[in-house]
Amino acid sequence: MSNSLGGKTTFKYDLLGTEELKDLAQYQKSYSGELKLNENPIFVEYGEDGIQKGYIATAYLKDFFKFLVEYDEDGNPILKEYLFESNIRDYQNRTTVNNDIEATLIDPKKENDFWWLNNGITILADEGSLIGKTFSLDNIQIVNGLQTSHSIYHALKNMNYDEDNRTVFCKVIITKNDKSRDSIIKATNFQNAVPASSLRSTNIIQRDIETFLFQNGLYYDRRKNFYKNKGKPINKIISINYLAQALTSVLLSNPSKARTNPTVLTKTDDDYNKIFNNNTPIEVYYYIALLRPE
Repeated sequence: MSNSLGGKTTFKYDLLGTEELKDLAQYQKSYSGELKLNENPIFVEYGEDGIQKGYIATAYLKDFFKFLVEYDEDGNPILKEYLFESNIRDYQNRTTVNNDIEATLIDPKKENDFWWLNNGITILADEGSLIGKTFSLDNIQIVNGLQTSHSIYHALKNMNYDEDNRTVFCKVIITKNDKSRDSIIKATNFQNAVPASSLRSTNIIQRDIETFLFQNGLYYDRRKNFYKNKGKPINKIISINYLAQALTSVLLSNPSKARTNPTVLTKTDDDYNKIFNNNTPIEVYYYIALLRPE
């Protein structure tokens, strides 16, 4: 191939199939950042190769707030929502628990340290280093503590926190092992009242369904409330439970089971894999979703 100047141009190309294109569509940017601690953390190394590491730490609320935000042109703090991509749920808005967390944060008396009253945050990273009391982390994801993180953001963005010496509890886990990451996400959320369907939300098939439905004008509620919080039309949002019910009714010809208790349809691996699997063409999930009455 010759360019306009008459010289030789070297180029390289790759042939992409459907799987490669799907991976590109679902590609998540790697995010790096720093988290300043108030004390030296407790360090635990795990595994024969020592590449999986864990830290137990606390950070001042003001420093954790800075870890959560970036600033717009006017200097207003904006929550880094991409830090929560691997979380199984989105922000649940003004629930009783979230209201209580914010009330604790803005309490002028500050009689208790915040970490005494809260389960804390679980942070995953592919790589990380600790220099002094500051973490430098790569490919950061907050996989547990999303509600707490949002509450800290909403409370502190409108208050002067410079003199606030309360802290938040953080678990920082550094691993590149995908199975370990998925196990951590499931285990840290299973301790709370989380629907079985939400614990499946990080599965590849669930991401594939979300992508295909999105491309066709529907919003798959893989992470509960994500699209509601984005202001998408309610009649275009499809829940995991609804799709599981419809699949059980149509594909398995078992409407009685689907109607009786929809929450159990994704609870066991056996039931789940009957309706969510790679043997079912992705288009089927879209057409099944269309069966929902307006």
